[in-house]
Amino acid sequence: MFLLRVFKICSALYLFAAVLHTTSQLFSSPVHAGISLLAKCRFPSLVASSFQSLLVKRTASKNIQFVPQDQISLQSRTSQEIVLWTSSPFALENGLGHSDPIPMSEDLFLSKAFSSLRPSKIIPFFYRRTGSFEADDITITTLVTSNRLQVFARLVERYSGPISVTIHIKNSSENVYELLDSIHSVYTSTPKMSSNVDVHLVVDAFDRQFNTWRNIARFFARTDFVMMLDIDFSPCTDFRSAIRSSSAMMEKLRTGTAAFVVPAFEYPKHEDGIDAARFPQTKTELIAQVDSGKITVFHAFWGPGHSSTHYERYYASSPGEVYRVDSYQAAYEPYVIFKKDGPPWQAHIFVGTWL
Repeated sequence: MFLLRVFKICSALYLFAAVLHTTSQLFSSPVHAGISLLAKCRFPSLVASSFQSLLVKRTASKNIQFVPQDQISLQSRTSQEIVLWTSSPFALENGLGHSDPIPMSEDLFLSKAFSSLRPSKIIPFFYRRTGSFEADDITITTLVTSNRLQVFARLVERYSGPISVTIHIKNSSENVYELLDSIHSVYTSTPKMSSNVDVHLVVDAFDRQFNTWRNIARFFARTDFVMMLDIDFSPCTDFRSAIRSSSAMMEKLRTGTAAFVVPAFEYPKHEDGIDAARFPQTKTELIAQVDSGKITVFHAFWGPGHSSTHYERYYASSPGEVYRVDSYQAAYEPYVIFKKDGPPWQAHIFVGTWL
């Protein structure tokens, strides 16, 4: 009887602790406002309004109270600004969406669009690029954790087009100010960063919400076409200009039902891939390094991942030649260029890398 009583007491204590912990995680995010006033107070000249160029703001009504940005915290700020959610022409052409704009608060819109795990605070356009790009340009969308900013900076230097990036910051971190300082330092010291890159912050206690972060970067991209790419990759050729200068390829992209695969390669030896200046700049140089074994197909150990790209056919084709992927299978995970509002979005309910 004594052991049974001890077991019941321990079970009750465990249940109480579990409920207390869950409640703390889900409802005490304002407690984490130790990172308060960061959005405006830390770098006031670079913080931009969330939806300035993406959604039409409704004219302010006397019944709507706007909160000054300098009174808003990074984690707990709320926005009562009204946005009009409009359906894209592509959605309307295919019998989807809604003909009339739907008015809603900015926070409500974000909570519905990115509702994987709560509470999360999404701050679109924490930094807004100054460069101007045409609507039919190709935006690289990607995600960065706070410990990989220098890797991201190398990607920025290798790509001349627009980039939309989601950066995750844990609201439980004790060095949030230092992280924001690091982001600020990289953004202002990398030549192409301020002109080409839009930065969106996600502040919460959850790790590895990669699909949600990818969706955020894609959603806030400001061009019609995007390329989802990991920051470890380095664009070696100007595929952006090649695609944009081809009327046939652009016409396929505009349909929203086609995507172009950019073949991926890697250096088996880490030291060979450190100096980007030595990367092949032409297809001839690439094939020479493939033949010598210095470069291999990306993740060659996992055939289903990229075999549908049909690399042998790619090697035999002439530079700039486009061929159809005719052996698609479910494990195929290429890096593709596609219409921003064409294909389905990533399943944000999944957490992790391979989902």
